[in-house]
Amino acid sequence: MKYIKAFFRRIYALMVRFPLAAATAALLVVAAVTMKLLGFDIQIGGFLDKLFGRKPDRDVKVLPPKDRTDSDGNLIPLGKPDDRGYIQSPVSIEIKPPGIFSNPDTITVVKPDKSEIVLPLPTGVKNKDVSEIIEVSPNVYQVKNNDSGVDTKELEDILK
Repeated sequence: MKYIKAFFRRIYALMVRFPLAAATAALLVVAAVTMKLLGFDIQIGGFLDKLFGRKPDRDVKVLPPKDRTDSDGNLIPLGKPDDRGYIQSPVSIEIKPPGIFSNPDTITVVKPDKSEIVLPLPTGVKNKDVSEIIEVSPNVYQVKNNDSGVDTKELEDILK
């Protein structure tokens, strides 16, 4: 009951603060649910974020940790062995499937401790295009697309 009251207080605060955005958001939600029932696959989370003035953080970088250096003090890139022969391998984490209200420019990952983190995606990548998220180091992630590559038959035709 406490969460329901908090939810309605938040809705009321948004309606008072952004009345035009709240009315537009309500129309968008009705249109999205109708289109979803008709079989269209859409996501309106990005539009809703823009209506209420939220901007995603685009600072997504894939860098090795600063402490991972060789004997000369230079950073050891991913995939290269250190002095002991160890290669830093990225760690894959669980992706929460996007829903109708998901922002297509972000993806939600579930860490092993069951906490959820919303990550902005690189420019041009939508959350339905992502097959895997790799945690390179704490707060540094790598995004892998659903690209299946070239089929063997297609490759043979290309080579001919």
